[in-house]
Amino acid sequence: MKSKCLAVGIILLFVGISVNPITGSFNQSDDCYPIFKGTPGRNGWYISPLIVTFVYDSINVTDIQSWLNESWIPYDGPFNITEQGELPLFKWRYHDKRIGSEWINAQCYCPFLPDFEKPLLNVSIQRKGFFFWKKYIITANAQDNLSGMDYVECYFNGQLLGNISGAGPLYKWTLKPVPRRQTLTFKVVAYDCAGNSNGDEIIKPKYLLK
Repeated sequence: MKSKCLAVGIILLFVGISVNPITGSFNQSDDCYPIFKGTPGRNGWYISPLIVTFVYDSINVTDIQSWLNESWIPYDGPFNITEQGELPLFKWRYHDKRIGSEWINAQCYCPFLPDFEKPLLNVSIQRKGFFFWKKYIITANAQDNLSGMDYVECYFNGQLLGNISGAGPLYKWTLKPVPRRQTLTFKVVAYDCAGNSNGDEIIKPKYLLK
């Protein structure tokens, strides 16, 4: 039997859905094979759980089962794979009326790398010096254990102070001077390599107004 496996990535738009197919050649049957769907992120990662749907010969194929959580789960419709990172081999089996009661086993590598959790982020601000020598140190501790950190942005009163790329986990900016009476709003946004982000905002902290 001819071999193939289809993997389909979904990009959600404001209106409608755009489907971009990714096709790979795997050791499996035309009579019963899975289609994987997910929301593409960046750098080959996907930022949603994967949805698995089986395409099969409904006349001859019965009793489709997937190997999930160390057991065989009967297929009764599309289901989610909530594991993240590099996925193990996806395995399934089924019966074919033309063959009899023997299980037909198949497997393929899932071509997706899911990471749908935002980075961990903690922001602190420290004042140093006095009067004309006063400055503020903004420190972000940003971490991501799956796709890894890409870069972190820092804003002061809506204006970008700068961004720092790299694995982190510590990112620092220095701000000086700061007008005493203006509203102080600091915002830090961390991005992982998959495209997930997490932001933290500190508005008018009392100790900065001294």
